[in-house]
Amino acid sequence: MTLDIHGLVLAGGYSRRMGRDKALIEYHGVPQGRRAYDLLAEVCSEVHVSCRPGQFDGTPLEGLPELHDETPDQGPLGGLVTAMHLKPDVMWCMLACDLPYAERDLLDQLLSQHDARAVATCYRDPESGLPEPMCALYPPAFLPYLETRLEEGFYCARKVLILLEEQLQLLDLPRADALCNVNAPDDWPPVQEAVE
Repeated sequence: MTLDIHGLVLAGGYSRRMGRDKALIEYHGVPQGRRAYDLLAEVCSEVHVSCRPGQFDGTPLEGLPELHDETPDQGPLGGLVTAMHLKPDVMWCMLACDLPYAERDLLDQLLSQHDARAVATCYRDPESGLPEPMCALYPPAFLPYLETRLEEGFYCARKVLILLEEQLQLLDLPRADALCNVNAPDDWPPVQEAVE
């Protein structure tokens, strides 16, 4: 049986280091949250934006389908578990909103190389070799594992994936910079110039 694939844009962070909402920073001529949404919409039957209530009121992201965490302050995993509770029988493709170098090829590779036996499929950081949780596929089999880890107090998405060991599928990135994120004001101008 082929699972339906739904997309989840991670956009609910407080962007403290950046000093402004990263989802609203424009790269490629559109707010990054909108771009992540559009990328996912190309390969997913449905897409939601994980964010805080009222976060995008009066902004260019207002009106996109929102998903608010059932339990606040659990980081990206809080958004994912909320999504998986909403639709537990689909595969969730997660993409963070602060990845300006992300392109359609990342999602295509995830979907085409995904092993149905894996509890999660993600990319391997080219420097550390560690899993990159912010552009990944999470099938229904991941939900009980995720719930257990959250109950145990594990909120770091990368650590949760590391603990999966042999049940995790790791893929090589098509480009070394494909998942470089932008977290601080000094990171922003050179990236903006590079992607325009």
